[in-house]
Amino acid sequence: MWIRQRSPLVWVVLVATTVSGCGLNPVRMQPPTFGGPPTVRVVLEFSSALNLPAGAKVTYEGDNVGSVRSVALEGGVVAVAANLDSQARIPAASTAAIVQDTVLGDCYVSLGRPAGVDTGPSLTDGARIPVGRTRPPASIEDMMTSLSSFIGSGSIQRLGGMLHTVNAAMPPTTDQTRKVAATVARDLRSLASNSAEVDRSIDTLGELAASLKNQAGVLDDFLTADSVDFWTKIWAGIASVIGVLSALGDIFGRGAWLIPLLDSVSTALEQTGPPGGGSTIDTFTNQTLLPFLLDPRVEIAEVATPDGVNRTADTRQILAKLGALR
Repeated sequence: MWIRQRSPLVWVVLVATTVSGCGLNPVRMQPPTFGGPPTVRVVLEFSSALNLPAGAKVTYEGDNVGSVRSVALEGGVVAVAANLDSQARIPAASTAAIVQDTVLGDCYVSLGRPAGVDTGPSLTDGARIPVGRTRPPASIEDMMTSLSSFIGSGSIQRLGGMLHTVNAAMPPTTDQTRKVAATVARDLRSLASNSAEVDRSIDTLGELAASLKNQAGVLDDFLTADSVDFWTKIWAGIASVIGVLSALGDIFGRGAWLIPLLDSVSTALEQTGPPGGGSTIDTFTNQTLLPFLLDPRVEIAEVATPDGVNRTADTRQILAKLGALR
């Protein structure tokens, strides 16, 4: 049987391949692309990229859009180079985070749409997302430390006490609980149906707050020590005036009996009047009122009834019997 002798060149290639394969890292091997979509190379800066391997997937809003090419330390930050699908149209202002779906799951990079930005330029080849818009992964050690602190600080006991308090505050029967839940649901529906009024109230409060802010100088002056002393005294004075007015009102209410008397005095003054007609009050007082008070007497010239009958004699007899007639 004839056996073909292998060429020495073939043996050299096989030995070189075997030796070089001993130092080959499969993770660094990039799969070849055969007519796939074009990609853009971007760099994501993280403060930490713990457990993020080269070749990890990159997602945008849940869809796979690329993979990590390399992870390296550059200028105090971790530069994660990634190849992204250019047809994904990822905004240039996107955020990035290294996440892990499960405790034992693989880490990968998740890109997110920036808050308040719907459209904008897309990431281009060579673009970078700075460390200010990225979030490093949460380490298992930190998670276990937080969980240990939560358990050891008595939070579970406090949670149990809170649930016990809530149960004690609930109605004792299921029917009453349903009524309470129905009332709360009705109130929430009413609040939802009147959201415009709630918004208007909030806007009014906002306008009031803005007005108070604009009048901060006036409020500061109003709340000084001198202003406080002034308003304290003026309110005390107003309270005193109100007390006086209330007392006067009581006097006027109880002095209704003076009205006929004052009306009679007014009528008498109108009928008698100051002598001389047109004299001043001083003349009336000096010539009429004071002499009468010094020697009070009334001269009765005639007494007649409304129908014209003269009763002067009868009046004299009655006054004489009373001792009022001189």
